[in-house]
Amino acid sequence: MALFIQSANVLVSRVAQWVGAIPATIGINATAFNSSTGVITVSADPRSQVQIGDFIGPSTIGTFTVVIGVTSTTITVDDPDTVWTSYTLPTAILKIPTQSSVEIQASIQFAELKMRMIELPALRTNPYGDDPTFLVTNAQGMAPIPADMNIPMIVLATERLFVAG
Repeated sequence: MALFIQSANVLVSRVAQWVGAIPATIGINATAFNSSTGVITVSADPRSQVQIGDFIGPSTIGTFTVVIGVTSTTITVDDPDTVWTSYTLPTAILKIPTQSSVEIQASIQFAELKMRMIELPALRTNPYGDDPTFLVTNAQGMAPIPADMNIPMIVLATERLFVAG
């Protein structure tokens, strides 16, 4: 599957499709959206149905945004993809079920943790020896270059970009 992931919101939407999460309306409409603050003004009190960390959106096929704040009259979202500005308001708010949200977040976290362990046997002098070297990145995403590396390489774990030099 060759999908280019532009942001975390798009990643969440792709994983939601993969795990079969079906968004459902919460019975509340978005009446206004402030694109500079990410605040959605709503038609009713959303606090009993929407919590911080939930994923909401205006369409079943579009990108979902993560909720970062909820009050009695507003929902604040992280919307770098300008999901809410492209829809005519008022519009119904759709939410991915909470159980699916937990599964999506766990899947993404597991994938990120697996990406932190780097194994590149093709660039080693003795890749399948008795004592293979495993790289573990530090808090800055950096790891020392192994002694048995044929070609030095730069690893930027935060961007997931690997460049052989």
